[in-house]
Amino acid sequence: MLSYILKQDSEFDIVGEASDGCEILKLCESKKPDVVLLDVKMPNTNGISALIKIKELFPQTKVIMLTTFEEEDCIYNACSHSADGYIVKDTKPEVLVHIIKCVYGDFFVMHSSVKQYMIKQMERAEELYRKEPVSEETNFDAIDLTIIRLISVGKNNTEIAAQVRYSEGTVKNRISKMLAITQTKDRTQLAIFALQNGIV
Repeated sequence: MLSYILKQDSEFDIVGEASDGCEILKLCESKKPDVVLLDVKMPNTNGISALIKIKELFPQTKVIMLTTFEEEDCIYNACSHSADGYIVKDTKPEVLVHIIKCVYGDFFVMHSSVKQYMIKQMERAEELYRKEPVSEETNFDAIDLTIIRLISVGKNNTEIAAQVRYSEGTVKNRISKMLAITQTKDRTQLAIFALQNGIV
């Protein structure tokens, strides 16, 4: 049905359809599409995993997450892994056509529910910065302090990333920066340093 609707626009060339993430990756390899529509929930390789691989192997391909799922984890994972759009399946066909063209033109498009989630996260971050003082001695910001606290209670990078709403790569980079600033060798030493110096 979706393919039929899109074929009605002469500007579109539908190069293939896939039922799961593995098939999508094969299509990307053989057809090199400009834009891919991905469902978050698919058999075998799910949409987020497929998104990650597409962006890794075919960085020029735009990816729009087209889904019935509006859970915060799905939105966060899609956006943090460079999705180019996040819309829901009840989007009207004529609107979807415009969305695809916008994404192809380097615009990021999100459904209103996703916008509300992003606003909530920005408000959360702003509130955190208001409540948490910056450590002048180390130039640690509020997110750094939160990461150190989570390290101190034994959280790993995946758990920390989920809580502070950053990618694991960003968390890892921040920890590396803090280790260099404090001249500590590992996470345990960093936590001890923070406790001894009243940072947390």
